[in-house]
Amino acid sequence: MCIRDTLPPHREGGNPDRLEERPVTDAPEVAPPVRGRKRDMPRKRDTFGTADPWSPRPSGDHGGETAANDRFARESEVRSVKVEVFERIDQVGRKRWDDLVVTSGAPVFYRSEFLAAFEKVPLHGSQRRAYVTGSDRAGALRFALPVHVMRGVDPMRVLADHFPARADETVLLSHVWHCYDTWLPSDGLDAEVVDAAVGALRDVAAEAGASAFGFVNVEADGALARALDEAGVPGADIDRRFNADVSSFGDLDDYLATLDGKQRRNLRRYLRRAEDAGVTTTMIDPAEGDLDGFVELAREGAAKYGNADYYRPGVFQEFVRSLGPAARLLEIRVGGCLAGASIALLDSRRVHWWACGSDYEAIPMVSPFYLAFLNMLREAIARGRPVLEVGRRNEAFKLKHGLRARTVRAYLADVEEGTA
Repeated sequence: MCIRDTLPPHREGGNPDRLEERPVTDAPEVAPPVRGRKRDMPRKRDTFGTADPWSPRPSGDHGGETAANDRFARESEVRSVKVEVFERIDQVGRKRWDDLVVTSGAPVFYRSEFLAAFEKVPLHGSQRRAYVTGSDRAGALRFALPVHVMRGVDPMRVLADHFPARADETVLLSHVWHCYDTWLPSDGLDAEVVDAAVGALRDVAAEAGASAFGFVNVEADGALARALDEAGVPGADIDRRFNADVSSFGDLDDYLATLDGKQRRNLRRYLRRAEDAGVTTTMIDPAEGDLDGFVELAREGAAKYGNADYYRPGVFQEFVRSLGPAARLLEIRVGGCLAGASIALLDSRRVHWWACGSDYEAIPMVSPFYLAFLNMLREAIARGRPVLEVGRRNEAFKLKHGLRARTVRAYLADVEEGTA
C-alpha cells in the first residue's frame, strides 16, 4: 500500500518543506488602470458575408462534408488581407497552420495537435469555437488564431476581478484558459494584420451574440501588447507568469550555481534526501504512465482553492493522451508509489511545466514539488530548449529560485462601442 493511502489529509503548517502550489487564485483585489488607446479600433462592419458562420453546414454527399461546406460561409477583404473563419483546425489545413505557428515562434498552445485535442476533449466549457485566419492574395497565411465564445467560464477569475461587468456576459476570447501565453501567430504584427484580426474578432463576436471580445494572457512587454495598444484595444494587467532562460547551461549544476547560497544548498539537500529515500523520477509518454494518479494529485491541490475541475477526471487524461509527442509525463515515485507527477508540454523553443500534483506526505523532509522543478530544469537543458516556462502564480517560490516574472494583460473591448 502506498503511503498516501494510509495518512490523513495534509494540514496547513505541517511539513516545513511543503510548498503551496496556487494554480488558480491569488489575483489582485483591485484591477490596475486600463492603458489608453492610440489608434481607433476597427469598428463593427454592417455586413460580413451572406451567411451566419454559426449556422449548420448544408448537407451533401459523404455526410455533407465537402471542402466548400467545411468552411464557414464568411469571408471579407480588409485591405489586402482576406479573412476567413473555420470550425475545425483540419479545415484550415494542419500543415498550413503549423507552418505559420512555427515561423512566428508561437508556443505549443497554438500547434494543431493542441487545438485538435481541445476540439475532441474540451478542458472547459465553450459555446462556440472558431479559427480566424487572414491570408494574402496568393493564399499564404498572414495570421491565424483560435477563439472561443464563453459564458460563466472564468477559472482564473480574470473577468471577475478585472472586468466585473463582463463576468456574467457572453464573451469571445483568445486563447483558452489553460494557455498562459497568448499570441497572434502572424508573419508580422503590422497595422494591417492587427486591424484585420481585431475587426474579424469583433464580427465573429457580434454574430455569436457576445457582448465583448479580446485576448487574455498577453505578455505586457511583448509585440502583441504593443500592437494592441497601438490599435486602441483597452487592456489591463491581470497576472504574472514566470520562465527561466536556460540556454547558457550545460547541466542542472550550472543552473543551481546561479542561485544564492541558501536556495542552492536547500535544493541540493532535497536531491540527496530523495536519493537516500530511494526516490525514482522518470519522464515518459503519458499514454504509458499513471495519468489517473496525476489527476488525483492535481485535483487535491486545486481543491484548496475551489477549482478542482481545472483537472476534470477522465477529460484531462484523454486530452493529454491526444497531444501525442507534444506532451510528457514526469512521475516521481517512492517505494513504487506515486509521490508527485507533472505534465510537460514541448515546442521548438520551450519546455512548459504545465501542470503539477504532489503528495507532500510521501517523502520525509522532501517536497515532490521541488523535485519536479529540478527535473523540469534538467529536461529543458537536456533537450536544448532555451526556455523553461513555469506558468502563473506561486510567486514566492519562483522568484527565489531564479525565475523571471512576465506581467500578462487582458485586452477586452465592447462589440458595439470598442470600450472595456
